[in-house]
Amino acid sequence: MAVRDLDIMFRLEAPALQAWTFTVDDAKRIQQPILYLGGEDSAKYFQEVRKLISSWFPHREEIMIPQTTHMLHMMHPERVAASLRNFFSKNHFQ
Repeated sequence: MAVRDLDIMFRLEAPALQAWTFTVDDAKRIQQPILYLGGEDSAKYFQEVRKLISSWFPHREEIMIPQTTHMLHMMHPERVAASLRNFFSKNHFQ
């Protein structure tokens, strides 16, 4: 499915993401529970994103999946699913 949808990703989603802005002031308005779910072996760029998320959302919950890159959902779907299920259940998301 990911391969099939590459055209949509590069033609529609990537340009939309580049045009989107989100600032620290936007982040301050978010009061809902926040989960940062990442792969421990992700590239340096994703480590920098993690630091930014940590500074903008000090109240976030963080789960790092070992032996996984930013493709964690494809590498360890069962761990990702369990982490999401636990977060949503704990925070009463339906």
